[in-house]
Amino acid sequence: MKNSFRKILVPLALSLSVFAACSKTEGAAADVKNAAKSAAESLDLSKLSGDALKTGVAKTFTDLTAKLGEVKDEASIKDLISKFGPQIDQLSGMKSKLTGMLPDTTGLTKVIGSLTEKFKGNEGVMKLLQPFLDKITALLK
Repeated sequence: MKNSFRKILVPLALSLSVFAACSKTEGAAADVKNAAKSAAESLDLSKLSGDALKTGVAKTFTDLTAKLGEVKDEASIKDLISKFGPQIDQLSGMKSKLTGMLPDTTGLTKVIGSLTEKFKGNEGVMKLLQPFLDKITALLK
């Protein structure tokens, strides 16, 4: 009887140890992913030049276009503005340096139009969204 318990308990104990180690690894991987995401979001575009700036601008516009497409309510707008507002402000401040560096903005322009149409009857949403969209639109001109 003792041997049959050992045959069950030993593999069970080993399985639990492996499971615990995997859980810690998953948590560490998530921490690394979140740190990388945070670093990307806090990228200081004003310190870049040449190809690095062009790549940073293109990535910002691609990410911004995707996130604008996900806007559903005031909470998602606040999240969007907190993530992209500083970058849009940076780019606006260096607009003359961006001549010829802006990527194709057709998709971004379409998303802006869609959002404006989607929320035009929602005063609360537009009160938050419109100033941000105006900054982006001014940057594209």
